[in-house]
Amino acid sequence: MKRFFSHTLYWLFWSVLLFSSGACRRQGGDELRPNETLSLALKVQDSKVLRQGTATSDETKIDNIMILFFETNSQETLWRNKIYEYDATATGRADGAKWEDGQTMLFPLIPEEVGTKKVVVIANYKGKGNLETKLRAVQKFGDFSDATKQIYYDSADENSKITAPLLLMEGSVVHTFTKENRKAQVVLNRAVAKVTVKLDLRWGPLDARRAATAERSFYQFRDVAKRTHVVEHANLLLNASNRSERYNDNPTMAMPLLAENKHMWEFTPLAATAPREGPFVVTAYINEYNQGTDKTNVPPYLYLALYADVPESHADDPEGKYPPPAGGDIYPAHKGYYYYRVILPREVKRNTHYILESQVLSAGSGDAAKPVDLSSNVSIKEWSEVNLSGKGEEKIYN
Repeated sequence: MKRFFSHTLYWLFWSVLLFSSGACRRQGGDELRPNETLSLALKVQDSKVLRQGTATSDETKIDNIMILFFETNSQETLWRNKIYEYDATATGRADGAKWEDGQTMLFPLIPEEVGTKKVVVIANYKGKGNLETKLRAVQKFGDFSDATKQIYYDSADENSKITAPLLLMEGSVVHTFTKENRKAQVVLNRAVAKVTVKLDLRWGPLDARRAATAERSFYQFRDVAKRTHVVEHANLLLNASNRSERYNDNPTMAMPLLAENKHMWEFTPLAATAPREGPFVVTAYINEYNQGTDKTNVPPYLYLALYADVPESHADDPEGKYPPPAGGDIYPAHKGYYYYRVILPREVKRNTHYILESQVLSAGSGDAAKPVDLSSNVSIKEWSEVNLSGKGEEKIYN
């Protein structure tokens, strides 16, 4: 009898020990192994063309991600009614998920139990208006589908401040997880487009180096989707403290021309040693749009109020800086603003960088309500500041 109980206790002890070991291996965050658990390799969509433009860490880094697994049947319901969230700045994980390397996440899930699923990843969703609340309410893919088309910067008015990381990213893939095929790669696309305007001030009375308060030049993006209009200013944050309080749409008027465009933004003066003509460079991140082919439907544009110091001009002025009035030989010196606009492309797609190069060759309009259109050379680049392999060679989180 003693031998029977001894053998029973012996095998019971080892059974409990093995069971506990298996449970820890499947659920313990520090014990997750690539060859035993489900994993997702994240890759940020990179450029296939050139590397150029202004690169910032806020365009590439990931601070937080949300992963959703959807059934692939007609209902496309949320698998297990569970949403996985990861904060790259947190020290611990309640659900056991962890980074295997800089770009691959491990989950305490048995791949063959997950099976075929539509996997959706949203990066940098926190601090973007009420997007976080909307995502946590998702029950099926249909509830989520609008997030693949719209950007939820709901509070991007002039007084708001959108925190870094600036750029929301989204990606999805359908994958069949098995014991032999545990890893799925999800390509993340930035949810906004990037527009850069380079402005050469070729007309002599303009000067990009003017630093005096009364001689600053201004700009304002107009008719862009307000929910996603973010100007690259002060570390890429839309911050009311960086807008101009001195001028509105027309520096000579007490009230703005358009109620929704109350303030303009100052161009930062170039150094005194820089070329007079600049260029001024401004970048904005905006939602994608398609204005179609109807020419009466004007695309969004960059509105400009440029300060000029026009010298006395004679009828025989070889440069034609400014023509004299009718019947006169001399046009008196003039200091003030001239108004222009740079029209953006008729179609803008997310995760794409548009570079517009314009030259100011003559005087603009003296009427703030009737800016002169500037022609532009437009180059279109896929986003070029990041080239992540999806193999863990570089980190995509802080």
